[in-house]
Formats: sequence, C-alpha cells, structure tokens
Amino acid sequence: MNFDWAVVFQNTGMEWQAFTTQMLATLAIRAVGVIVIGVATLWLARRIRGAVQKSLARARADAHATILVGRLAQLGILLFGAILILGVAGIDWTALLAIVGAFGLAISLALQDVLKGFVAGIYLLIERPFRVGETIKIKEYVGRVEGVGIRTTVLRTEEGERGLVPNATVFAEVLVNKSTGERNTSEALSKGA
Repeated sequence: MNFDWAVVFQNTGMEWQAFTTQMLATLAIRAVGVIVIGVATLWLARRIRGAVQKSLARARADAHATILVGRLAQLGILLFGAILILGVAGIDWTALLAIVGAFGLAISLALQDVLKGFVAGIYLLIERPFRVGETIKIKEYVGRVEGVGIRTTVLRTEEGERGLVPNATVFAEVLVNKSTGERNTSEALSKGA
C-alpha cells in the first residue's frame, strides 16, 4: 500500500514546502541554542572549578580535597548545562530527571555508610582539625596521625601498631588533639611570651 504524504499535507492545509522550511528553521534555531549553551556551560564549568580550587587553596585545604571539590563543582555545572541543552533541544527532561533522581536516591540509600565516610573524609581534608604528625585521641584510639584519606584516618600507636579509623567515626565522635597544646606552647615560647 502506497502512502502519499503530499495528500496528507494538502488535506491539513499545510504545504509540503512550508512545512519543511518551518521544520528546518526550528532545527537550526535549536542547534544554535544547543551549541551556545554547550560552549557557555563548558566555559563556566572551568571557571567555577578554578575559582573553587583557588579559594580552597587560599584556605590551605588539602590538595587532594581541593581538586576533588573543584571537580565536583565542575560536574554540577555540567549537569545543569546538560539539562538546559535537553530543554532547548526539545527533549522532555522532566521524566528523565525523575528517573535519575529515583535512581540516585536508591544508590545513596544503598551506599549510605560509604557516602557518610566519604563526606566525613572531605570535611576532614578541608577543615583539618588535626595535621599529619599530631597525636590525637578518638574514642579509645590514641596515636600519631600518619595520614588522612577519603575513607579512613591512619594512626600509629605508641606500641607501633598501625590503626585505620573510619572518618565517619572521627567526624561523629569527640576528638582530642593532644598536640595542640604542645604546638601553641612552643609557638608562644619562640615568640618570647
């Protein structure tokens, strides 16, 4: 069975040429919009990443945390730009966003403990309530800090044992920095107080 599109357009009152011209014009406008928003999003994402990294570097945050937070800020801008691009392209992004949101909620609930440790690690790397080499006490754990990672803080006890304390525990519990008083006293003595 042959289907004649020209008859369909004649019956609806639209001419084939007018319809094609209108569709091409709409596609061209959308393509230009997508390109402009894409370029602006890439430019803004790089600028935001640089600004975040500079501000964290001025605050003397850990270098790894500075890079990570800068990249997360860049990713957020890129995702926002992608949603704008979908809207300009004429794609209904609300259903897609709802699916992604539901999927993200399911993942975050499944990985709740891992994410809690991750966020605590980021906080510790940025805030730095203690530094490598200082002696701290968390719950019953006492030791010299050897390193702070995204998930754990590494302590070396007086007996020479190496302990890994989850950052979620470090974040949630009372922390005693036994080196703080010593550092302040030595700084005061060197200044002649």
